[in-house]
Parts: sequence; structure tokens; C-alpha cells
Amino acid sequence: MNASRYNINNLAFALKNPSIILGEINRVCTRFNSKYNKKYQSSNGIYIMDEDWDNLILLDGCRFDTFSDVNHIGGELESRVSRASESLPFMKENFEGKEFHDTIYITANPYAYNLNSSIFHKIINVYETGWNDDYQTVMPETVTKKLIEINESYPNKRLIAHYMQPHVPFIGKKGSEMAQVGFGDRASKSTHKETSAWKLLQYGLESKKKVKEAYRENLRIVLKDVENVLEHLDGKSVVSSDHGNLMGERLSPIPVRGYGHPRYLYNRELRTVPWLVVQRNGRKDIVSERPERNPTNKDHDEIEDRLQALGYE
Repeated sequence: MNASRYNINNLAFALKNPSIILGEINRVCTRFNSKYNKKYQSSNGIYIMDEDWDNLILLDGCRFDTFSDVNHIGGELESRVSRASESLPFMKENFEGKEFHDTIYITANPYAYNLNSSIFHKIINVYETGWNDDYQTVMPETVTKKLIEINESYPNKRLIAHYMQPHVPFIGKKGSEMAQVGFGDRASKSTHKETSAWKLLQYGLESKKKVKEAYRENLRIVLKDVENVLEHLDGKSVVSSDHGNLMGERLSPIPVRGYGHPRYLYNRELRTVPWLVVQRNGRKDIVSERPERNPTNKDHDEIEDRLQALGYE
């Protein structure tokens, strides 16, 4: 627990805003639930690498119900249960200790720096060169451009493209008006510039309606890119997510409301993700080959800064 949370200034602010105290109780209870779930429950979701696809597009933190409402891309929509409630455990559950030399992983999520470069034929960390300092994230078009490029260069590989949206920070018009983490210098004017939208909601500093609208807006933005990139991908493509996102659903065993996607929570609402199948032309002729060298810049301070900008604790 970060001791800097408890100081005179924060105490004074909490006394003027009682919802802060309730939010802090909620935070402590949520952490207990996470530890309890990790110890006494097990994840029974799918292993994505065992599923049948040529191209897998992951939208970070995408709820199934919101996707179902917002999506306009044609295809067969189903749902799946993810093995994790956060990106790092998702990567460990699905990738760690295994070999997928027929697959290239293109990712905007900085947690990928934890992965051994020998897992895939190639890992492309888009966040290293494609980070947007103004928005404090990797924009959808950056991932799309790289995915199209890699698809042309490696037509005989399975491809995974991991977009950051609809995960915070919210990059649309509604999102830019919120006092959320991200948005570079624009956030510096906010009292809560180091707080994600989900923390603002948890502490009663933002309305659920406003956060929900910004989340849906983020999803619409990334889906425009996904629709574009699918036109370039032959074979069986699947649009899914690493995990969902809580918007006030009750947790267990302590029935507080959950926000965001805390690690090791196994609520169905948090782990139910979309599974949209889109078929274009014939299937790929997939070939497994020795891994290519994956040069990477593992500047841990920079990676931690970027994870914080994305709202990870």
C-alpha cells in the first residue's frame, strides 16, 4: 500500500468529499477480493492459442455487452470467457512457457516486455516506437499500420494484433473532457491527473453515465480501424479481447462494487469477452519457423511510466 496516499492534503480533500472515504473502503475490499479469488478460485477460460483462427485482433479491456451494442462489423458474434482479468496475467496464462513459432504478436500493451522473445516467431512492441505523448497511449491507427505491414511481409504466419482501446485513457471528444490520467500536458491542469477514469468513478468523482459514454466512444474509434484492417486480412479473423471491464458490478466474497479490471478477479462480467468471426477469402497456409531476433528497448522506468499512464497501478 502506498503510504503517500495518506497525508494531510488527501485527508482534507476526503473530509470535504465523503465519497473519497467510501471509495477507499471499496479499494481495500476489492484488493481483498482479488487475493481471495487468486487463492481459492481457478480460472476456467479458454486458451486463445488453441482456438481456430488465422488472425486474432485483441481489443484491450473490451466488455462483451458493450461490443455487442456498438459493433457494426459483419460476422458471427459469440462470447468467450477469458482466463484473466488483466493483461499481464492474460499473457502469462496464454503465452508463458510455450512456443508459437507460427505466430507474430504485434502489441501496443507495455506488459508484453515480460514475455520471452522465443515464445513467438516474432514480437513487435508497437508501444516502443509508436507511443503518442499527447494521448499517453498507442493510437489505433499506429497498430493498424504495423499490422498491415506485417501481414504483407509474413503472409504465412498467424497474426495477433493487440490494440489498447477501449482501455483508458479515453481518446475521443467525451474522454478528453474528463479529468483522467493521460492526455499529456492537458491532464496537468487536473487535480486528479494521476487517476484513471475507473478510479474517478470508484471514488465518486465522476458520473457513471459520462465514463460509460467515453468508454463506448473509445470502442467506436478502435472499431473503425479494425473494420479497415480486416479488409487486408485473408483467412479466418477473430476480434476478441484479453479481458472485460467492470462498471459497478458486485464482487465477491465482499459484495462491494467493482470498477476497471483488477487483477485476479474472476467475475463473469469481467472475463466475458466478444468473439467475432470474420471470414475473408480462403484460409492461410500457416508455416512454423525459427524465431526471428526481437530487438527491444527494455527501459523499465519508461515502461512503468507508460503503464501508469494507462491507469495500471
